Amino acid sequence: MRPGKRESEEKSKDKGQVQPESSAATGVAPEIAAAATSRRDIGRRIGEMADGLGTRIYAASVAGLSTDQLSRYINGDGEISLQPVARLAAATGKALDWVWSGQSGQLGDEFALVPRYDVRAAGGGGALVQSEQVVDHLAFKRAWLHQQGLVAGRLALIEATGDSMSPTIASGDLVLVALDQVNGSEGVYVLRRGNSLIVKRLQLLQTGELQITSDNPAYTSETIAPERVPNVQILGRVRWVGRNFDGRW
Repeated sequence: MRPGKRESEEKSKDKGQVQPESSAATGVAPEIAAAATSRRDIGRRIGEMADGLGTRIYAASVAGLSTDQLSRYINGDGEISLQPVARLAAATGKALDWVWSGQSGQLGDEFALVPRYDVRAAGGGGALVQSEQVVDHLAFKRAWLHQQGLVAGRLALIEATGDSMSPTIASGDLVLVALDQVNGSEGVYVLRRGNSLIVKRLQLLQTGELQITSDNPAYTSETIAPERVPNVQILGRVRWVGRNFDGRW
């Protein structure tokens, strides 16, 4: 006589084998259920990624979720969709197979993936911001980021346009922006002016004024009065420049 289904399951349990869960049991989208462990385990790993980004509010914004939705993901309540988790994984340098299965991804812990956004920052009059979607990622060594005092989850890559920051930054260069470095100490920054982004060198003077200059001497500098300095929207400090010789990324 062949054993029944329940008897077979009991024998598997006796041998210490873990039975695969259905997509309904795990609560993840069907297309990713095959690689998933329990919903609680997935939520724990999502929480680990969220905590690695500093605050749950910021992590929710990265994922494109509300803070309540993120909390439900972390607590294992309801279905877990692929796209928000993929955004968190990209921001923290984690592989999706690690999120679903707990196994190490291809990059491991040595590299962090930094998102490149479909925006351009002008070294000149300002480029219109048309989209802020992530188009791809570049991998940076975590050891190098640590040496530079950079936090993996607070970085962005955008393309520079124009020649006002030449020769330091050329049109078409890819700049690595530290989004948590916005204090305006002397350096090169990405600023928002209305619907435009610009790349300029900033220097806070002893008078309390903020000097905005271009590295290209053909462009004039601008001095912001102390009372207007808080109105300058600094998005982040440029910490690295990458150049592609054919002018495309």
